Amino acid sequence: MTVARTNSPIPSTLNGAPTSTPVTAAEPAVEEPAAPPASDRIDGAAAHTDLSNAARRTASLGAEPERRSGVLGAITAHPPPPPLPPGAADIGWEDPEIAPPRGAVTRPRPEVLAAAVKAYHKASEQGLVRNPTLTVIDYSLPSSQPRLWVIDMQRKRLLAQHLVAHGRASSDSRNPAKATSFGNSAGSHKSSLGLLITGATHHGAHGRSLRLHGKEPGFNDLAEARAIVMHGADYATQSFVDQNGHLGRSQGCPALDPDVTQPVIDRIKGGSVVFAYADDRTWLGRSEYVR
Repeated sequence: MTVARTNSPIPSTLNGAPTSTPVTAAEPAVEEPAAPPASDRIDGAAAHTDLSNAARRTASLGAEPERRSGVLGAITAHPPPPPLPPGAADIGWEDPEIAPPRGAVTRPRPEVLAAAVKAYHKASEQGLVRNPTLTVIDYSLPSSQPRLWVIDMQRKRLLAQHLVAHGRASSDSRNPAKATSFGNSAGSHKSSLGLLITGATHHGAHGRSLRLHGKEPGFNDLAEARAIVMHGADYATQSFVDQNGHLGRSQGCPALDPDVTQPVIDRIKGGSVVFAYADDRTWLGRSEYVR
């Protein structure tokens, strides 16, 4: 397979949206809570006075102190990312067979990778996995970023990272790059979240495509009935991003750049895991694969 690389790194942030973590040769980095602005820092007796006054003001408003901004917000600790489960910490991220359009590989966010590997192992325990490959999609990232990773779970190495489109009804037309709504019903034109198992290939409206079988009732179990497949699309390319600032949108399918679609399909067809993630409280709270 041809690997396209450049030396230009992918930006770590885009318009304030969450982003994946840049790859380095060192140990995986752990995000540290940002230091508070100088204007918000407190110490000594002044800290006690300011904190007491802030607490009284908060109590008078009937709000929870830790949710208030200002002094109390500045000293609230951010929880550390979850520890990576066995099999995730030793994945090799360098030199994938299919590199991102701009060449610089980035890793999934720690909480996304942890959830994906956990889901993969649960599916394996259930006897669902016949192809030891895990595809991770992070719909919390904007579509302009390479937010799909294909990982060989047997050899513990990254096979591919690339762009992937979401459903047209999963984002607002005023911000088409950001998926915020997900669905499972026919005609919704929304992307679905959760664990899916790849099936066989077939030839449809978008050429050779890959069938996907959803395993999470209420979230993606109607994927096959909705004809949700992985396919190539001209609106899922870097050139489309360069012209529009985001990918185009599908009818709910995870659409890929036509130049990489067939190599990806050949790698993941026949019983591998596709794990579609987003910061969606309802799904995160109810999914048997991530709870």
